[in-house]
Amino acid sequence: MQSSAIWHNVPRLWPHRRAFLCCCLLLAGCRHVAVPCGYRPARGGPLDVQAHSAMTAVSSVPPPAEEVVPPRLRLPSQNLPGLSEQDELEAPPAEVRPDVFTLPPQLPGSGRPMIPPLDVEDAPPQERAARVEAAYPHPPPLPPKEDLPGHADSAQPLSLTELQSIAAENSPLLRQARADVQAAYGPVVQAGLYPNPVLGWQADQWQPGSGATNNSGQQGAFISQLLVLPAKLTLAQAVAGFDYVNALVALRRAEVEVATQVRDAYFALLVARQSVEINRLLARSLDEVYRLQLLQVAAGEAAPYEPLQLYAQTLQARNALLRAENAYRAAWQQLAAALGLPELAPAPLAGTAEAMPPVFDLSELQSRVLSQHTEVLAARNTLEQARVHLRLQQLTPLPDLETYFNVGHDNSNGNDQFQLQLGLPVPVFNRNQGNIRQAQGRVVRAAAHVRTVENALLAQLAEAYARYRSNLEVTAHYREEILPSLNQAYQAIVRRYQVEPQQVGFNEIVLAQQNLAAALHDYLTALDAQWQAVVDLANLGQLDDVYTPPIPQQAPPDNAE
Repeated sequence: MQSSAIWHNVPRLWPHRRAFLCCCLLLAGCRHVAVPCGYRPARGGPLDVQAHSAMTAVSSVPPPAEEVVPPRLRLPSQNLPGLSEQDELEAPPAEVRPDVFTLPPQLPGSGRPMIPPLDVEDAPPQERAARVEAAYPHPPPLPPKEDLPGHADSAQPLSLTELQSIAAENSPLLRQARADVQAAYGPVVQAGLYPNPVLGWQADQWQPGSGATNNSGQQGAFISQLLVLPAKLTLAQAVAGFDYVNALVALRRAEVEVATQVRDAYFALLVARQSVEINRLLARSLDEVYRLQLLQVAAGEAAPYEPLQLYAQTLQARNALLRAENAYRAAWQQLAAALGLPELAPAPLAGTAEAMPPVFDLSELQSRVLSQHTEVLAARNTLEQARVHLRLQQLTPLPDLETYFNVGHDNSNGNDQFQLQLGLPVPVFNRNQGNIRQAQGRVVRAAAHVRTVENALLAQLAEAYARYRSNLEVTAHYREEILPSLNQAYQAIVRRYQVEPQQVGFNEIVLAQQNLAAALHDYLTALDAQWQAVVDLANLGQLDDVYTPPIPQQAPPDNAE
């Protein structure tokens, strides 16, 4: 009975539906999404376009000529180099004890017996050589060059530009950063929305029952809406908007990080390839010296223990070659991982580790770091966000308008009724003092954080630039002075030994070759450190091209069309 009375009143309220709906739309409203400008990174350009031509340029240093060693060297029977016969006669006899130079049995390799005497004096030359060859170990064969990945001559070499394009399309880090940008835009939209209105049905003075005084009372629909101060919504949206801007900055940082990983692996792979080639040549050269030393033993011109020292060096050269090859394989796997394609088949790379490195200017890099580095941009955005948040907290005590509107019908007298309520909270006790104080502290901290980030980046830049300058000069010294001088000394010793074997010992040739090998390894170390410093500087400067320094954009002339 009462339910039917309630629904009987609905058509009486229907003529006011237009005013009711207009009021709902007016209170709800539609706000435009406003994203603050903030400090945004400059749009990145094509990556490492000029690096391909620079890295594939022919090195100005000619390759070292292969030294032709005669098939047989004749060593003179002589005493220690630099010791005259008079010095030998005047030297006091040394008392030798057998147990003084005995190696302890716990030392690795000390269990091998001593060299048995070789009875080759009365044998023919060919038989003597055969006996010596059978008595001494032979170095294992060098692994073929074709076993290394990426040495196929028919494959098209990959340039650094192509590698960067592959990484941009397949890197999961970039996909994650793009998703973060999309997710950060949602809070910006949400922060600017009005609170939802409350719609309902209200009944007042309702006396249920079937008596004469019982009736449905006053019944009708109502709507309540909190009208937030528009400035609060604008500031709240701005606070969330800076998170969106920092997500864009993080996307740029991810792009730089992926490019840095590709460059790091690319240059490491070039240096590893150079190291494999040099260690292979050194191993072949030591094999030849070892073979010649065996001939000297067969001719009775060298002691039986001398070839064993060279044999150990040949194995050490193979160990160095093995490490270089494994470093090459690891560098390729790291490059494939940086590209986002861990299962990518190895391919040859365009470029050479001995290409001329790019030229950097410290003042330009410092200026670019302070103006364009993503960490600086993010810190400045955080500072601006803290300032906007402070203004929002200062504005929060201002009251928002609470509205209540009711349209009903009085069943007792048959009249329609309207009710409107407006309310404002009075900021007497809670004036948001604590949140304002907290926001002020965040502003001070964010301002100090900007300077902290700038100082840290400048310190990193100074360290990387010092490594760049040092290794740039070190590699130049090795390439232009040290290695050519050691090559000349080695060739001169060999030539003099061929002409004056009584004045030069075979051990001097071996020593010169060892010095050259040690210098070559130091050169490879400096070469790797040089390219690592180049990658670090490009990362700190966040350059789109390693070989293209940042060029400031100039305004067009007045007469430009």
